[in-house]
Amino acid sequence: PSVWCIHESETPFSHLSWLPRESFDMLPGLLRDTSRVVFAAEMTKKVFTQAGHTFAGTVIPYGLPADMPVFAAGQLDRRQARSSLGIMDENICFLALGSVFERKGQLDICQSMALLPADLLSNVRCHIVGDRPGTPYSNVLHSYINSLPDQTRRTIRVFPETQDTAPHYRAADVFVMCSRMESYPFVILEAMSQSLPIVTTPVYGIREQLDEQAALFYDPGDIQKLAAHLVRLAESSAERINLGREAYRRFTELPTHADMVSAYVKEIADLIDGHQKRKHE
Repeated sequence: PSVWCIHESETPFSHLSWLPRESFDMLPGLLRDTSRVVFAAEMTKKVFTQAGHTFAGTVIPYGLPADMPVFAAGQLDRRQARSSLGIMDENICFLALGSVFERKGQLDICQSMALLPADLLSNVRCHIVGDRPGTPYSNVLHSYINSLPDQTRRTIRVFPETQDTAPHYRAADVFVMCSRMESYPFVILEAMSQSLPIVTTPVYGIREQLDEQAALFYDPGDIQKLAAHLVRLAESSAERINLGREAYRRFTELPTHADMVSAYVKEIADLIDGHQKRKHE
């Protein structure tokens, strides 16, 4: 018995294109012959079915373990967290947290900041957390930020990758996700768990995590719409509170980490049981 766990939504096997051709050509058959293929999102499963692959598949969404760093955010003093990150009391902080590379699309939020009205810029901050300095997309991102007018450039700060994410979540007012490709992203669950209002692209499993009541959506690259969402939330504390409350409500309706573990246990136990029965037939 064997279980394959598929946790990304790329074109099937594209991440293994470096394999020798004879090995690469075996992959669809191996997928078909495995006992069970587990996906984190229905849309990721659909990527494989639409590509014409056959398999015995099921979907088990992620749940957040209780020891995730984000859950330490509630124990932090919000004013201290904001002060340590250079955020003033009156500032509205947009947080984009996730590894900086092309499919995460962080350039969207930087370009949107450039469209914000001048009278709003003095009161907003954009924090991008997850930089990988020296990588091609990081270079593009920094080059664009450096090209912005001083007033806009000063509103954007880029932080390196870190496991200490709690202060960033605690300090934020709005969570922004610009990704082009996901499966069932942890960072969306983390933002929901902290009752943050969310602006996000509606790609892949994100639509299985959030609905229109719990988030504002924009299509990847639609800078005008993203900017309009940012202005809307920056100008209305009531809307931020309501959207954050709805995000948390939706979070409580999603499968938990215990649900995820139980589902994996059941899948594996069923496979073992079936294998043992076939051995004795």
